[in-house]
Amino acid sequence: MLNVLLVLAGVAVFITAAIAVGGAVNRTGAQPPPVVLQLDDAVDWIADRLPYEVAAEISHGDVRSVLLWQLDYFETIGLARPHGAELGGESVSADHLEVVADEDAAVDYAMERAAAERSDISPLHVVCVLDLQMQYLRSIGAVGVEADPDGPA
Repeated sequence: MLNVLLVLAGVAVFITAAIAVGGAVNRTGAQPPPVVLQLDDAVDWIADRLPYEVAAEISHGDVRSVLLWQLDYFETIGLARPHGAELGGESVSADHLEVVADEDAAVDYAMERAAAERSDISPLHVVCVLDLQMQYLRSIGAVGVEADPDGPA
């Protein structure tokens, strides 16, 4: 009789565990994989697509600097977190869901950083790099369609 109870208890534990694991697998299986920006890949992708006139004037290091300045801007407005920071749970509030990056503000921020670092990067360089950066982010699935300024209907 004791053996039968032990077997039934073992079966009950197995069924409970299978249901819990199955539920977790179903929830995570339906979510798209996270998109991770690989800075070296982005620099190469953008540098390969710069207009000839701009590519002749700036280096891969300059492209990297502009991208880092844009990431800093994204972090200041709440669109990005430092590598390894928690991206879910309590760190995501309703306020973060309504943050929109202003392209002009990103260019201004990058130009302020270029001036502070006494860089030879011009506004034209910044605009070209940031435009290509947005194309790159769309191509890897990190950015979707533009948000409707009037909100959802």
